[in-house]
Amino acid sequence: MLLSPSAVLILLLLAGWPCEGETYRSDISFDAKFPSDGDLVEGNSSFEWQISSDGNVTSGNSSFPKNGNSTRTKNDCEKSNKSLEWKFAAKVNIGEPSTIMETLTRVLAELSLFEQHLGATRVLLDRVRHQTAIATEVLAPYQRLGAKMYKLLDTILTYEEAKAACEAEGATLLATKDKATQDGLTRHRAHWLSQSTWLGLRKNPTAAEEQWVWSDGGPLGGWTQWGGVANCLPDPDWLESISISLEDGDEWLRPQIEPPRCPEGQLNCTYLTAEGFWYKASCDSKANGICQRPVPGCKSARPREVFRVERSSGMPVYSTWQRVGLDIWAEWNVQEVIVELFKDHTSVLKLVFDGKGSDHMSWFSPDNVLSAPWTDLIEPTFFSIQGDKRNDRRFFINERYYSCEHDQGWLAVLESEKPPCAWERPHGFTNDDLPIILYSTAPWKVTWEQGINYVGVADFMTVSIVECQNL
Repeated sequence: MLLSPSAVLILLLLAGWPCEGETYRSDISFDAKFPSDGDLVEGNSSFEWQISSDGNVTSGNSSFPKNGNSTRTKNDCEKSNKSLEWKFAAKVNIGEPSTIMETLTRVLAELSLFEQHLGATRVLLDRVRHQTAIATEVLAPYQRLGAKMYKLLDTILTYEEAKAACEAEGATLLATKDKATQDGLTRHRAHWLSQSTWLGLRKNPTAAEEQWVWSDGGPLGGWTQWGGVANCLPDPDWLESISISLEDGDEWLRPQIEPPRCPEGQLNCTYLTAEGFWYKASCDSKANGICQRPVPGCKSARPREVFRVERSSGMPVYSTWQRVGLDIWAEWNVQEVIVELFKDHTSVLKLVFDGKGSDHMSWFSPDNVLSAPWTDLIEPTFFSIQGDKRNDRRFFINERYYSCEHDQGWLAVLESEKPPCAWERPHGFTNDDLPIILYSTAPWKVTWEQGINYVGVADFMTVSIVECQNL
């Protein structure tokens, strides 16, 4: 025989409830926060409750769902429908028959109210599932790169058409506001740029002087990558209008075809080439489009320095990093990692890495490089923080490694007191100058022992992280 919830509650009252000391009260309010990143996992949504009676208010919160099961707050018990767990009342001192009837009447009324709120909670859960399905569908084509996600539009469009297509999904047209972002795209998504691609950068039509603004309204900053002569993009219909005639018998005369040039006043938009250069163009031309958006559920903070190596400090580089990184890396929601070298308090070199899903050692690898100053960083022999552990060469990026006079590389932080090669003591440095930070000042690798003119010595090196802060 099946018992109704009301009958079960009456039996619990008479038998004494298992959660003794917990009191259920009426006047309950609910609130829910829907997920925005498409992953319906524990902690991604929140359920808040508030119970008030006789001027006393009890409140709390929890997360749901938990691995497909129901949510649970601290000290909860007794499942109901596997979608919500509730605090049931403490054991009641029943007393006289009249008191029993009053108690049962009150309990049944409050149980009815509870069931109403339970129905409202089911509605909220349905909304969560619906919102998650929509978010999953929208985000599926996007590919993550560092702290942002990108998607290539599947057809060529005018500037305004591409901009509108991105904004319809809550994204913006590509905005490479810094060298690291653009280098990451040209390095890891070069096939997207095989044809010209719109940048979300256009001339401000209301400004008295020439002023360029990004699609999010921000002004063009200090870093730019303008190319040469600004031509309009070829119109696909333009070539069809060219007529070719026969002259001098049966010989074809090759026509002189040049891309159409637009008046300067019409060059109000910008496109990006595979080589990483920007060109002005007519906004009515057609090109590929790339949409970008932040990683859902978080915003990127400014870089935060977490580690510093100073030349001549005597600091043990590798063991110190192991301790710092191992202790707290898991607590950081790392999106990007930046290695930067300084000389005379001026930045002379910057490397940017994709840090998502990494640990304190694995982020420093060629596969994670988003931006680097060297053009030939293809297949290094060494590329790790530990580096050459036998010779104590840390944060080591090196290629040829046959003998001292042929060693070639890009970056080395040296801490060995018994170095095997002369190039590890440039400029007459001694063990008192450890650690020593060497780097290639050229756009390519250097032969450490023979490239004195292209081997720089940094005063200090920093490691900074860009974190994801929950919205």
